[in-house]
Amino acid sequence: LIAAGVAAAAFAVSTVKAASAAQPIRQAFQSLAEDSDNFLHSLTNSTEGMVSNVDLMLASNKALLLGLKESDLPGYFRQALILGEAMGVEGTQAIDNLTRGIATQNEKMLKALGVQIDFNTALDQFAEANNRSVERITEAERALIFEAEAVKAVKDRVDELGDSVGTGFGDQLKKFQAGVDNLKVFLGDLLIKGLQPVVEDTNLWFQVIKFGLKDLADFKTEIGLTTEQNDML
Repeated sequence: LIAAGVAAAAFAVSTVKAASAAQPIRQAFQSLAEDSDNFLHSLTNSTEGMVSNVDLMLASNKALLLGLKESDLPGYFRQALILGEAMGVEGTQAIDNLTRGIATQNEKMLKALGVQIDFNTALDQFAEANNRSVERITEAERALIFEAEAVKAVKDRVDELGDSVGTGFGDQLKKFQAGVDNLKVFLGDLLIKGLQPVVEDTNLWFQVIKFGLKDLADFKTEIGLTTEQNDML
């Protein structure tokens, strides 16, 4: 019974920690997404439930803050999982590589997923088509050219591999783990709601004690108590 109680307490603590860590991520996600609930549902569907809600929201926050379009992310996330499985890259890392690789024009991150693009050739073709030199291509145009080339290269690679994400036994284990992670956050949220009034009251008493001790110290200093008299108080 004691062991069971200790295990239950440890699990409860882990859920509170998980929920506490999720709160700022969720708040940012709700601020950045146009319709956060539907958007999260779309991301979950596109990744076949293999990535926890917190990881999806965190990856989405990063991608949106880097300037990627919300409407593109479900597709990017799914493609990242397909490429990641082929290259032995863990799901959330694959999503980060793909989205950051596109957003920051980082060919190395895309190569880690088996995607290669010839950015210099794309720049030359754009410059020739628009009767301009490569040097006169703006940073904004470079970003659009890179994204277009990356999207095409990613699609070609995914078409080559086939869309079989979420079907294997390993994928089922990932779904189970994501479900456990989601449950921990859900239970932690419930515990936080129940504990919050207690914590707030406790913090209030700590403040009262803190200021009370400070006032007592100031009072003893002001009246100039001797060491022996001070010890008596």
